[in-house]
Amino acid sequence: MKDNKAAIGQLIKGHIHIIPETTKRTELESFSVTFERFWGYPMFIVATENEAREKANALLC
Repeated sequence: MKDNKAAIGQLIKGHIHIIPETTKRTELESFSVTFERFWGYPMFIVATENEAREKANALLC
């Protein structure tokens, strides 16, 4: 994993997680820092599928 972290970071733009509940979303947002350090790419927490699609489109453009 560590050997491939740079390549993975270039290939994977991010992990988008849909969490409708505000409290759970807040908890995961604080965890997203640890997630990025471990996996080498960011985790984005959104509330709706529409937000997820917008974020995905922004990451892919």
